[in-house]
Amino acid sequence: MEIGAILHDIGKVGVPDAVLNKPGALDASERKQIERHSEYGWAILRVLPGFTAAALFILHHERIDGKGTLPASMETKSRWALASFQ
Repeated sequence: MEIGAILHDIGKVGVPDAVLNKPGALDASERKQIERHSEYGWAILRVLPGFTAAALFILHHERIDGKGTLPASMETKSRWALASFQ
Protein backbone atom coordinates (compact mmCIF):
# COMPACT_ATOMS: atom_id res chain seq x y z
CA MET A 1 0.00 0.00 0.00
CA GLU A 2 2.85 2.37 0.82
CA ILE A 3 4.52 1.77 -2.53
CA GLY A 4 1.16 2.20 -4.25
CA ALA A 5 0.73 5.58 -2.58
CA ILE A 6 4.11 6.68 -3.86
CA LEU A 7 3.73 5.33 -7.40
CA HIS A 8 0.01 5.80 -8.08
CA ASP A 9 0.62 8.70 -10.48
CA ILE A 10 3.76 7.33 -12.17
CA GLY A 11 1.79 7.21 -15.43
CA LYS A 12 1.81 10.98 -15.63
CA VAL A 13 5.23 10.61 -17.26
CA GLY A 14 3.23 9.61 -20.35
CA VAL A 15 1.23 12.84 -20.38
CA PRO A 16 2.78 15.82 -22.20
CA ASP A 17 4.25 18.50 -19.91
CA ALA A 18 2.17 21.13 -21.70
CA VAL A 19 -0.98 19.36 -20.50
CA LEU A 20 0.29 18.65 -16.98
CA ASN A 21 1.45 22.22 -16.45
CA LYS A 22 -1.35 24.05 -18.23
CA PRO A 23 -2.41 26.96 -16.01
CA GLY A 24 -5.99 27.15 -17.26
CA ALA A 25 -8.82 24.70 -17.74
CA LEU A 26 -8.18 21.59 -19.83
CA ASP A 27 -10.12 21.00 -23.02
CA ALA A 28 -11.77 17.63 -23.67
CA SER A 29 -8.75 16.20 -25.48
CA GLU A 30 -6.36 17.26 -22.74
CA ARG A 31 -8.68 15.85 -20.07
CA LYS A 32 -8.65 12.47 -21.87
CA GLN A 33 -4.84 12.53 -21.86
CA ILE A 34 -4.80 13.13 -18.10
CA GLU A 35 -7.38 10.39 -17.52
CA ARG A 36 -5.15 7.87 -19.29
CA HIS A 37 -2.30 8.27 -16.78
CA SER A 38 -3.57 5.27 -14.81
CA GLU A 39 -3.24 3.10 -17.91
CA TYR A 40 0.25 4.45 -18.58
CA GLY A 41 1.27 3.70 -14.99
CA TRP A 42 -0.07 0.18 -15.22
CA ALA A 43 1.86 -0.38 -18.46
CA ILE A 44 5.06 0.72 -16.73
CA LEU A 45 4.64 -1.18 -13.47
CA ARG A 46 3.23 -4.47 -14.71
CA VAL A 47 6.50 -5.44 -16.39
CA LEU A 48 8.68 -4.76 -13.34
CA PRO A 49 9.57 -7.62 -11.00
CA GLY A 50 7.70 -7.36 -7.73
CA PHE A 51 4.77 -5.43 -9.16
CA THR A 52 2.48 -8.32 -10.02
CA ALA A 53 -0.38 -6.48 -8.32
CA ALA A 54 0.15 -3.47 -10.58
CA ALA A 55 -3.28 -4.04 -12.07
CA LEU A 56 -4.68 -2.33 -8.96
CA PHE A 57 -2.84 0.87 -9.84
CA ILE A 58 -5.13 1.24 -12.82
CA LEU A 59 -8.08 1.68 -10.47
CA HIS A 60 -6.86 4.54 -8.32
CA HIS A 61 -9.45 6.96 -9.69
CA GLU A 62 -12.38 4.56 -9.49
CA ARG A 63 -14.99 5.42 -6.87
CA ILE A 64 -17.07 3.17 -4.66
CA ASP A 65 -20.22 4.39 -6.42
CA GLY A 66 -18.80 3.40 -9.80
CA LYS A 67 -18.46 6.96 -11.10
CA GLY A 68 -14.69 7.16 -11.27
CA THR A 69 -12.33 6.98 -14.21
CA LEU A 70 -11.79 3.53 -15.66
CA PRO A 71 -9.60 2.73 -18.64
CA ALA A 72 -11.44 2.98 -21.94
CA SER A 73 -10.75 -0.69 -22.59
CA MET A 74 -12.79 -1.82 -19.57
CA GLU A 75 -16.44 -2.56 -20.06
CA THR A 76 -19.10 -0.67 -18.10
CA LYS A 77 -20.23 -3.90 -16.44
CA SER A 78 -16.71 -4.34 -15.04
CA ARG A 79 -17.09 -1.06 -13.17
CA TRP A 80 -19.53 -2.55 -10.64
CA ALA A 81 -17.36 -5.57 -9.95
CA LEU A 82 -14.36 -3.32 -9.37
CA ALA A 83 -16.29 -0.88 -7.18
CA SER A 84 -17.42 -3.73 -4.96
CA PHE A 85 -13.82 -5.01 -4.77
CA GLN A 86 -12.65 -1.75 -3.26
